[in-house]
Amino acid sequence: MTAKAAIAQTIEFGSPGEGGSGRSIGGNIPAAPRPLDEDKPPERPWYSVHGQATMINQGYAPFHSPYTGPNSFVSAYEWRTTATMTLFFAAKLPWEGGLLVINPEESGGRGPGDVFGLGGPTNGEAVRVGNPQPTPYFARFMLQQTFELGGEWEKLADIANQIPEPRYKNNIVIKLGKVAAIDDFDDNTYAHDPRLQFLNWSLMYNPTWDYGANTRGYTYGGDIEANIWDWSARYGVWQVPAVANQFLLDPHILKAWSMAWELERRWTILNDLPGTARLLAWLNSAHMGSYRESLQLSPVNPEVTATARYRLRYGFGLSWDQELIKNELGIFGRLGYADGHAETWAYTEVERTISIGMLLKGKSWNRPRDEFGLALAVNGLGPQHRDYLAAGGLGFELGDGKLRYGPEMILETYYNLRIRKGMYFTLDLQGIQNPGYNRDRGPVGLVALRTHFEF
Repeated sequence: MTAKAAIAQTIEFGSPGEGGSGRSIGGNIPAAPRPLDEDKPPERPWYSVHGQATMINQGYAPFHSPYTGPNSFVSAYEWRTTATMTLFFAAKLPWEGGLLVINPEESGGRGPGDVFGLGGPTNGEAVRVGNPQPTPYFARFMLQQTFELGGEWEKLADIANQIPEPRYKNNIVIKLGKVAAIDDFDDNTYAHDPRLQFLNWSLMYNPTWDYGANTRGYTYGGDIEANIWDWSARYGVWQVPAVANQFLLDPHILKAWSMAWELERRWTILNDLPGTARLLAWLNSAHMGSYRESLQLSPVNPEVTATARYRLRYGFGLSWDQELIKNELGIFGRLGYADGHAETWAYTEVERTISIGMLLKGKSWNRPRDEFGLALAVNGLGPQHRDYLAAGGLGFELGDGKLRYGPEMILETYYNLRIRKGMYFTLDLQGIQNPGYNRDRGPVGLVALRTHFEF
């Protein structure tokens, strides 16, 4: 499952329109001053239209693999292609603070290994199930209401799904409709957008957060966010799939749901270098099976779906980023933990994670709009999940038939070349040790070429 970063609340970073998600090294610009003539406010646009197209070619060569199972990352030469196109349309509603957001999207193709056999799949635009042929659908169709609470002014960036205009920094924002939970939660300035930044699922979001979504990363629900000075607090609730990592959502909304809470703190060091920390907690209820109960029923080749009932699963996450050199260098990291007694449901099979990385702009070699990224992620599983896979059990993405457990370690680096405004080309390299948490397999190396257009 994947989701597309179209941030609807971003303060303008860098130059308007650059960087897709409205994020680049540079941090918050100073708040826009209050208009001098309150009786004659500046004319404001009533709508915003943006678009994007992204094509990713990614492949790998055969690697050490003494055995395979039904859900193994296959050791064979592969070269796969994915492509997405999205239109981002936002329009003001007839009342103060109202906004309508509509995002028709089309996607197609398959990721390496059909997105099986890894805790950290390698292409953030690839989905695990669905039609590989180009398929149109609505990614987002939501209503947004903003209640301004005063304070200083800020200038919203001219980016996807928001209208560039002044706004009070203190506000409350409510969103309802078809949404992506990761639009507002688990954000990170340097690792959140697979169309311009890191491609691996472990680096674009917190992989332990089993957030409610269909396999393309979208769902129905909403969230409320309060922004007060340098603090933000969020709460969201969304539908979950009826079957693990599938398109159809569970209609039993009183028994099947996903909730998340997040507290965000922003700061600057040396008076001009921004940083942010975000503490996340989440709780899911879904028709999930138990790894331990399935092993008790069948010690060999257990089936977690045989023990399915509505049960709870929870977890925590931390995301942080800090600019170190103005408009040039930033660092980031994530931590994550998920309760491992119930089966993974919606995102990916990771229950422990730690990652750290950096992003360097090309200012020192006279390419200030280019970006070089480097990051390391280490993922793990809880003991019940390990025992289940070792006995021959299958998850929705993992299952080598047996398991000699080891943490899955992912090293990713990329160079994003800005050809001209709105046109980018990226070379991405990834190395994975213990693919699928199995010391008997790998390592594997992958190369990707990404082309991205936006307006």
